[in-house]
Amino acid sequence: MGGLNIANFKNDSAIYYLRKAAGLFKVHNSELDLGFAYTNMGAAFLNLKEYDSAFRYQNLAMDIGIKINNTELQT
Repeated sequence: MGGLNIANFKNDSAIYYLRKAAGLFKVHNSELDLGFAYTNMGAAFLNLKEYDSAFRYQNLAMDIGIKINNTELQT
């Protein structure tokens, strides 16, 4: 849902769904999915011109990418 909302320029909705998804990914210890949720949240915040939040979530995603050695999340 989050990615679809970003594509449809509904960034507030995207952030809501991505935060819910991130909570589930944390509970189920799915770091790769959590990293992608953070990446998408960063993109949604960037679209809203909330640069501090965008930077924060992109860095969280990058840190997860480094931890699990995923080059896609590291960039």
